[in-house]
Amino acid sequence: MLSRLLDDVSETATGRMVAIRGRRQVGKSRLVEMFCEQAGTPAIYFQATRRRSAALEIEAFGALAARSLGPAGAVLAAADFRTWDGVLAAVADAVNQPTIVVIDELPWLIEQDPAVEGALQTAWDRHLRRSPVLVILIGSDLAMMDALSEYGRPLYDRARIMAVAPLAPSEAAALLPYSAPDVLDAYLVVGGFPNLVSALARARNLQSFLRAELADPTSPIIVAGERALAAEFPPDAHARAVLDAIGAGQREHKNIASASGIGGASLERSLEILIDKQVVARRTPYSTEPGGRRSRYH
Repeated sequence: MLSRLLDDVSETATGRMVAIRGRRQVGKSRLVEMFCEQAGTPAIYFQATRRRSAALEIEAFGALAARSLGPAGAVLAAADFRTWDGVLAAVADAVNQPTIVVIDELPWLIEQDPAVEGALQTAWDRHLRRSPVLVILIGSDLAMMDALSEYGRPLYDRARIMAVAPLAPSEAAALLPYSAPDVLDAYLVVGGFPNLVSALARARNLQSFLRAELADPTSPIIVAGERALAAEFPPDAHARAVLDAIGAGQREHKNIASASGIGGASLERSLEILIDKQVVARRTPYSTEPGGRRSRYH
């Protein structure tokens, strides 16, 4: 899909925009890095830094763009940009051949500066879509990335949405030297995340893999979940406690409240956040009346 979009940019000399979403550690950034390496065109790959001020982010993006565009970026190197639409407009004016512009961890930029969405829309409508650029927006916050394409949001109907999913069981099987039943057992543990599947492929079996990984406090199988919780959920969401309860088998609202020690409005808010982030699903049996507390959480 990315190659086709870049071909469209080359043929029409006009811009294309795609938003890529997916869970952390699923391979979104690596996918785009490899695409940029193989594309044979100039590429600006910018990764946002969480909680860095908007002014510093704009300055860093402008400096990176100046270096990445070579001679065409000379005008950027001499400029002092104060706004996102300003620096993106300057990039659009500077490019003279098909160019890839990547903004990784877009939700972090929006978290720090909510005006980024509107600035992207302004720069796109006035400058980028008229220039030979492929704009790639990447984010791990599924709820926020999905919201980009909602009606009424600044980027509505401007960016294609591309989802990068974990490896399917059949794809994991192609990488694992195990029998089919052992592959399915392993898949239930690693969930199809490429770095975990690769690490598992180097182990003798699932048991030896788990012994080695769980003995290492820096192992991806331990820290990936912790980092996702820290990055996507505010502390007052009580995400860890509620997920612990649901993961231990509690399915009903009252049982989750009892197991987590969280109840009332706090539990309702936590469940809504977890559902919005697509970490928990709420299912209602067909035999129950809507709006009751017969829902099951998974």
